[in-house]
Amino acid sequence: MAARLHNTDVEARGDEAARSFAATLHRNLRFVRDDEKPELVQALRERGWSYQRIAETLRVPYNIIARWLSGPEESFVLTPSTARPAPVTGGAEGAAIQALIARAGELERRLAELDRRLTEERQAAKGREERLLTTIDELKAEIAAAKRGP
Repeated sequence: MAARLHNTDVEARGDEAARSFAATLHRNLRFVRDDEKPELVQALRERGWSYQRIAETLRVPYNIIARWLSGPEESFVLTPSTARPAPVTGGAEGAAIQALIARAGELERRLAELDRRLTEERQAAKGREERLLTTIDELKAEIAAAKRGP
């Protein structure tokens, strides 16, 4: 995902690559911690995403996105229990964004591997199901033949 975040022109909303990137981000959202979201919001905004699109994709209220992007020196981080101010520093922010992008790339690779395994398991399960249904049909036929007699 790191390469897509850097190389995808998200300003062209009709662009298939941008839609694909947004879908990938949306699928991997559960792996993004709440304290990482302000940095991700900033990175997406720098790449041309609108406040509304960021809010919808990250499932964060629009007003929080606006606060993170145009607020005072302190940004706010959503936590499950309460919202507390979290200072954002310039130098650490860039490093944190790069760490987040690297983590997202690792998660995307992991997701692709899990998706591949799931597809294989579904195919194997379908084969087992077909064999089971064939066996059931054969048993039904044997029972029906036994009821009719010799």
